[in-house]
Amino acid sequence: MNSNPNKYPNQRFHSSSYSLRSGAMDETNS
Repeated sequence: MNSNPNKYPNQRFHSSSYSLRSGAMDETNS
């Protein structure tokens, strides 16, 4: 997942931080 942080900076942020904060809500939105 951390292979190309520059390739998907926003994606990584949403996948890591947002997932932990939103929880199930983020998974449904994703």
